[in-house]
Amino acid sequence: MVLGHFITEVLAGDYNRVYRGNEIVRDNNSKFPINISYQQERRAKQYALLMLRDAKEDSFSKLPAYLHNLVKHNPGTVTQIRTGDDDRFKFVLIVLGCSVDLIIDGGHLKGEFKGMMLLAVTIDGQNQIMPVAYAIYKSECTETWSCAESINSMSRFARKMPILMLIEYFRETIQQWSFQKRNVAAETKTTLTLWAETIIQANKNVCNNWMVCPISNSKFEVKSSTHKNVIVDFQQRTYTCRRWQIDGLPCGHVIKVLTMSRYEDCSEFALKAYFTETLRKTYEESVNPLPSPSEWEIPDDMMTVKPPIMERC
Repeated sequence: MVLGHFITEVLAGDYNRVYRGNEIVRDNNSKFPINISYQQERRAKQYALLMLRDAKEDSFSKLPAYLHNLVKHNPGTVTQIRTGDDDRFKFVLIVLGCSVDLIIDGGHLKGEFKGMMLLAVTIDGQNQIMPVAYAIYKSECTETWSCAESINSMSRFARKMPILMLIEYFRETIQQWSFQKRNVAAETKTTLTLWAETIIQANKNVCNNWMVCPISNSKFEVKSSTHKNVIVDFQQRTYTCRRWQIDGLPCGHVIKVLTMSRYEDCSEFALKAYFTETLRKTYEESVNPLPSPSEWEIPDDMMTVKPPIMERC
């Protein structure tokens, strides 16, 4: 039923859309060289809704096979599914690989499955968000959740997708994201990332009129008419302004001492996270797509996952 498949494609992008009969007739007549009646439209819409319902149910049952093939085509990826005693879905986690501090953020899903989407991100050497893991879990009641813009800005249709489509949407997004960041890192010629270089230059600009009073060969006092005096101890790698300890980049006090000592290269005093080479390694691994489901490898011990029963609060 061609019209039924057409309506399915439209509604698959927005499950909560009210697709009225006159809109269906209008869209069909503009797309196909045939006219349909409102009775044909109603039958086609019923057919489409049945297909979508089956797709949502089928989405959970295909989760184990999807994750198995995700790991196969993306070595190092870690996944986990949890179900209840009745095999009904409770939780899925996907980690694409990370060994740094994470920020966890969440947002409510808007489709038939009223669960929660969690996203784990970190900050790369360019001071930009890097998503590294995502999870979906059953949430029976609406919870109070502080959601940052990274989740709230998720496209409206994505949060209404069946669970398998939602997971694949994030994989594809991270694939594109990593490709773009990899190209930026490859084209960067400076020792530190462009963002780190910009911060250091700004720190250089504010310390031009500061004075340095040596205390020893490795310890200095930096004086400023507008800031508190600061002790810079290179041997202990401590600076009483604490900017370096917090930011990981040389502050104006460190830069002023280095400039006085005719030491122009500040990169030695930056954290390795801000080195361009570190940025390249961060994005050197590609996020690979999966083949068509008909080509998936199906494990013999594949677990059973049924859709959750969402209870009203």
